[in-house]
Amino acid sequence: MSSSDTSGSYIQTSKMAASELVLSNPLCFLSCRFGKSTVQQLKSVVSDFYKTEELIAAKEQLLEDVSHLDPPIILPHIPTRREGEARTVLPV
Repeated sequence: MSSSDTSGSYIQTSKMAASELVLSNPLCFLSCRFGKSTVQQLKSVVSDFYKTEELIAAKEQLLEDVSHLDPPIILPHIPTRREGEARTVLPV
């Protein structure tokens, strides 16, 4: 099952056993490039290529997925939405 949002990107969902798999283009790109590029390079490429809304959705998806891990991981408070001129860079 797949769906498209207004930005034209596709989110693929699939039920597997007792969990749901959600694919996100920004998260997929970052997971493939993490460790091969510097953090500054990744931030620059991601903020130039993806729309702010896509990055915010990817961040929310990642935080949601981490909160459902077993055993649970306690994260510090991470703001979900920021406003301002540099708001594209901040979610990354």
